[in-house]
Amino acid sequence: MNEHPNLDGAFFEIYAKDPRFWLLQGGQHKEAADILWQAYQKGIPGDENASLWQLLSNHRGEIATHMLGMAIENTIKGIIIACEPAIVNKGKFDKRFTTHNIND
Repeated sequence: MNEHPNLDGAFFEIYAKDPRFWLLQGGQHKEAADILWQAYQKGIPGDENASLWQLLSNHRGEIATHMLGMAIENTIKGIIIACEPAIVNKGKFDKRFTTHNIND
């Protein structure tokens, strides 16, 4: 999907073409990753019967690393858009920019 579902074409174009927006998104993902990673490192609270908490705790590290990856991806996309703003045109991304593969 090339269009953002929550933004109409005009707003999408404004935000998507602004490298600062992408850097802000990267920073927010990094902040979330840091919070999750700290919670992961603290481990499970004293309640041994908290099986749901334990399940979530076991996955916090994975979620934190995923969020960190998103932070890096969004930051790189901001740099790419700063260098090549035509990637966003008429409220849509160029097809090269619609996946998580930033090697292209």
